[in-house]
Amino acid sequence: MNPYIGLALNQYYNLPIYLVGLYYLGLTLATAMGYIFGGYLADFIGRKNAMIISTIMASLFLILSLFNLSLFVAFMFFFNNAYGSANTTAVGDTSDN
Repeated sequence: MNPYIGLALNQYYNLPIYLVGLYYLGLTLATAMGYIFGGYLADFIGRKNAMIISTIMASLFLILSLFNLSLFVAFMFFFNNAYGSANTTAVGDTSDN
C-alpha cells in the first residue's frame, strides 16, 4: 500500500480522514484475507495454478476498478496477495534448506 494515497484522498479529493482510515482498514483486511485464501488455494490446486488464477483475477479486477474504484480495488488487493502467498510458498519449496 502506498502511504501517499491517503494524503491524496484527504487533500485533493476532500475525503474526511475517518474515511481514509476506513479505506486503509478495508485494504488491510483484503490483504490479510488474500494471504489466507492464497495459502489454501495453493494447497488445493497447486502453487503454479494458484499464481495463474490470482494473476488473472487481479488483472480482471484492475480493469473493473476503472468503473467502480472503491469496490474493485479491494478485490484486486485480495488477489494480489493471494498471488504473493502462493509465490512465497513456491519459492520456499524450491530452496535446498
